[in-house]
Amino acid sequence: MKSFINKIFNISFFNNKEIVQEEQEEQEEECSYESGQISIKFDAEDGSFLVESDIKDLSDKSAEVLSFIILHISEGNLNSFISNSIEEWASDDEERLIYNQKIALYLENLNDISKNDKNKVAVNASMVFNFKDMK
Repeated sequence: MKSFINKIFNISFFNNKEIVQEEQEEQEEECSYESGQISIKFDAEDGSFLVESDIKDLSDKSAEVLSFIILHISEGNLNSFISNSIEEWASDDEERLIYNQKIALYLENLNDISKNDKNKVAVNASMVFNFKDMK
């Protein structure tokens, strides 16, 4: 409740680190997902990444929900959720906000490249049908 009031009024009634830590622990407990988690770790130096899974619930319902999430990942429907998560992580930190701007620029460039590549054909029709020789 205290964190809710703080968010609404953007104020803090308590400056005690212990109370802030308790609130963070409460939020983590509220957001715990019992069925499992998937995390992505990456290394900027060599571009490698690792996807780790920890699935605790092996029920049919869990498999159904996870397959639905994977489908949305492959279709790009979770992009806004990931972007929002990174925005929340940045908060008001200047360095992190600049980092987020860089991400947005790289994404825009990658989308432009992807759109241009979709319009390119692997082989031109004139190469396949050899229209020049038909004269």
